[in-house]
Amino acid sequence: MSKQTLCILTDYMVVGGVERVICDTLEYLSDRYEVTIVLMTGGIEPEIERKVAPYARILKVSNRHSFVNLLLHLPIIGRLVLRLLVKERYDISLCVKENFLLAANGAIAKKTVFWNHGDKDIMYASPKNLNWKRKLNRFRLMLGYRGYDMVWVLDDYIKERIDCAFHLKNTHVLQNPIDCTRILSLAEEYMDASVYPKDRFNIVAVGRLSEEKGQLRLIKAIEKIKTQCSCQLVLVGNGPAESTLKAYVQQHSLTDAVVFAGMQENPYPYIKHASVLVLPSYQESFGLVLLEAMLLGTPVLTTDTTGGRNITQLGKYGTIVESSEAGIAEGILAHIANRSAAHEKADIAIEYARKFDRNVFSQRIGSLLNGE
Repeated sequence: MSKQTLCILTDYMVVGGVERVICDTLEYLSDRYEVTIVLMTGGIEPEIERKVAPYARILKVSNRHSFVNLLLHLPIIGRLVLRLLVKERYDISLCVKENFLLAANGAIAKKTVFWNHGDKDIMYASPKNLNWKRKLNRFRLMLGYRGYDMVWVLDDYIKERIDCAFHLKNTHVLQNPIDCTRILSLAEEYMDASVYPKDRFNIVAVGRLSEEKGQLRLIKAIEKIKTQCSCQLVLVGNGPAESTLKAYVQQHSLTDAVVFAGMQENPYPYIKHASVLVLPSYQESFGLVLLEAMLLGTPVLTTDTTGGRNITQLGKYGTIVESSEAGIAEGILAHIANRSAAHEKADIAIEYARKFDRNVFSQRIGSLLNGE
């Protein structure tokens, strides 16, 4: 019997959280489906392509015309445009970017799923508090959401708010996975011990260097507290904000306190040997790196975001701080002052993180796709 065809519809693929989840999902999906990844507006970074290529065909539509992209956001018209752009038809489509929410609900597949990796639409759960533009957008989004056979979200809180916002009855929680075996193995690989001086409190932040990830305010927090304690920040990753961050470090004479480690194919030794991992994002719907640090027994500190609250279980498995420069600074100082309490949380977080293993995730996604 031939496999069913499955399409993952996205805009482009860079090194990011959504892409990592897709890569972890593909091995399972490719055993059961003929998988095609449709890139609508851009390309795919080489590192991601190497991971994707063994499991899926990559179809680059690469439509960058602003007028056409505007049409994709419109009810009915968006579906017609998508049909013209993607001429193939699939048994199942997984739309993973809200850019194509309205266009993808039925346009190119018999069965459609919107895999929502964000949390911004929870604002629409209180329509009385919205201005007329947002009320209009809420109606537009409702048409999109309600056209899918299933909607997948990241946690129970988002599910509750999305259901309330758009009156849905087909929403399911699918929490992102981590590959526990792989992470534990990679964390044992060699790392230059000089990266983390033994006489310092070593802070690590891992992720794409971009404005919304909040690395600049983390650097400013280090600047604020470095006279009160001996600490060092190591930033692992690259991205569009890298030049801005490096310029700030140079201009404020912070080169002795902030280290740019660049993109690391294996960031796990950096996480394992750090005193604390900090996730300083302005907005974070999940936060995979928190789970990875928990699995490795590293204490975590996160700003108050939907993902931060969910992953740490409201602070049971890590520290949640006010989403501000001052909040981050105070949280780091509190960690330094009471390291034993932070490590107690980290110790019990290890087993919690194991519940997100990719094998558990694969069983869950299989059940959802099979309608079980």
